[in-house]
Amino acid sequence: MGAATYTTEQLAELCGLSAWALYSSVRRGDPPVQPIRVGRRIVWPKAAVDALLGIGGDQ
Repeated sequence: MGAATYTTEQLAELCGLSAWALYSSVRRGDPPVQPIRVGRRIVWPKAAVDALLGIGGDQ
């Protein structure tokens, strides 16, 4: 079983964006998916990201 979250770098690669663009969207308050803050670190819930991108599902 894999991790339940993506790092910002992983999400940026999946979306074809830069990590900086994702961090900027969090600062603006309009990220594509609500992130989870772990201290100063930001991670992204895998289930929500996969649903947004239409990936995953039954495998």
